[in-house]
Amino acid sequence: DGSFTVGPVNLHINAGSVVAITGKSGSGKTTIAYGLAGFLRPKNGKVLLNGRSMADYSEAELRGYVGYLEQAPTIFNTSLRANLVIGRSNATDEELWAVLEQVGLGATFQAREGLETHLGERGVAVSGGEAQRIALARALLADFRVLIFDEPTANVDEERADQLWSDFIAIARNSESRICIFISHDRDFAGMGIPVLAI
Repeated sequence: DGSFTVGPVNLHINAGSVVAITGKSGSGKTTIAYGLAGFLRPKNGKVLLNGRSMADYSEAELRGYVGYLEQAPTIFNTSLRANLVIGRSNATDEELWAVLEQVGLGATFQAREGLETHLGERGVAVSGGEAQRIALARALLADFRVLIFDEPTANVDEERADQLWSDFIAIARNSESRICIFISHDRDFAGMGIPVLAI
């Protein structure tokens, strides 16, 4: 019915913060993520964004404010450029290359066909890790104020997962005003100095 119940949960996140939500599979992590992204509305309590209930935001406002990086990001059967400019339609080539460098894909696509590299149906021409980095590049171009990473390495091998998490966390920590929320069942975020909500 478009609503959810998980709780009780009380969480206040300031701009520029990096936090994590952890718990076993089925504990409600993704449900909370959907609530924070505005996909679901709480049956009780409120989710506030800038002190305003998310229920008072239009869908378009929320989509421009909150970015959600899921386990299997959507990659379209077109060029790298077309996949990236979904984040910001007026981005220049220079900006596209800059964000690709930021997410560690600059050299990868310089060695291929650059921004015109065709990514294939459902991203068949890129690996799972590359797909996640493309999704992150798109989100960074969109300049979301809130970024939610929901088990973003679920579909990559352990070695690549470790590198992806390291890169995602480094990018998050360099975001002065953006809120970044990491969701995972198997990461030691506390050991990395990241505040954790365990559910």
